[in-house]
Amino acid sequence: MGTSLTPHLDAPLLARLPEAQQYASDCFRAPPPTGCGAVYLVTGRTSAQLPGLPTFFATLANRSATSLKQWLPSARASLVLSYDAAAPALPHCVTSAFDEVVRLPRPAHVPAHRAWLEKAFLLAAGQRLYGKAVFFDADTEIMHADVAYLFAWLHVDRYSFMAVPEVSTSRSRRALRGHPIFNTGMLALNTRDPLVQTLLRRWQESTAQSSAALRSTDVLRRMLDAGDFHPFNLTRGEAEVVLPNDQFGLARQLTLTHAIPEVRHLSRVALPPRFNFRGKYGHGDVAEVVVNHDSRRKEEDLRKNLRKIYNLPPLRVIRNGVATQSQIRRVRKATIPLGSHVPALSRNPDLRGHSRRHRRLHIVGSE
Repeated sequence: MGTSLTPHLDAPLLARLPEAQQYASDCFRAPPPTGCGAVYLVTGRTSAQLPGLPTFFATLANRSATSLKQWLPSARASLVLSYDAAAPALPHCVTSAFDEVVRLPRPAHVPAHRAWLEKAFLLAAGQRLYGKAVFFDADTEIMHADVAYLFAWLHVDRYSFMAVPEVSTSRSRRALRGHPIFNTGMLALNTRDPLVQTLLRRWQESTAQSSAALRSTDVLRRMLDAGDFHPFNLTRGEAEVVLPNDQFGLARQLTLTHAIPEVRHLSRVALPPRFNFRGKYGHGDVAEVVVNHDSRRKEEDLRKNLRKIYNLPPLRVIRNGVATQSQIRRVRKATIPLGSHVPALSRNPDLRGHSRRHRRLHIVGSE
């Protein structure tokens, strides 16, 4: 896989937390677009089956921004929302934690049900809000005061790009044969750095290529035959896994062991897992989690949201085991009204876990 070109940060570069908090506050007070801010990216795409999804994900982002401000009361947070003509306006109760809400037309060339591919374009819009920004996924939760270090390191221009390596069990990393890529659930960027701007522009170009390949099997076959997904030599099966994922667009430009020539000299660092923690909180010898990015809570919240939409009785969550797929089908058949079109959760790429254990839905029946 090659030698790592990206240094790893094993210890904070600012030894004292109060010093980091002061730097972060100074950066928040600087006027836009030179100061710091937190940016949350949410797709506002609606569907006939799930009309409440934009509100659901905005609610998750609002909850995360609230947890950020519990640790950093002076933090500025913005929500960048892509929308289509059918997207309703978000109620104030799901955007109350944000200082600004920016609505953007969704990219027309992104295929339906591929919301992850909108991320590169939303990032490009978010970079114009602040000179230095930390981008959080909606399903993150800030759990430690050390989040101040992210903004402090940006303020003192220590690095222009900070991210956490993806876990080895993720579907994207397995499809890329274990190549050390970054997880995009938390990105700290100095958006005034021309190399960061180049990185985001190339990421958008890569996303446009992925969108074209997903729209046409002929285009995908030609691109695979021509080796257009450099530096990765993908098979058809691997491409079907990674192309819908926003992390693949970034990985084509920058990984721990690879960088395109245009961004080779980008000042960057790989942060410890605690700054974008993907495992079970409190498990193992990991230090206190700063940013918890466990998608299982999002999946559970979405299941509850679906049941509210369809006015179904609550499901009982099993405590000493997991439900089998056949049990889930029996429960769905027994409880979802005839004629309702609810997508199969276990097959939804946005809800798919990183292992067989995570893909099993922890539902066994209704109370």
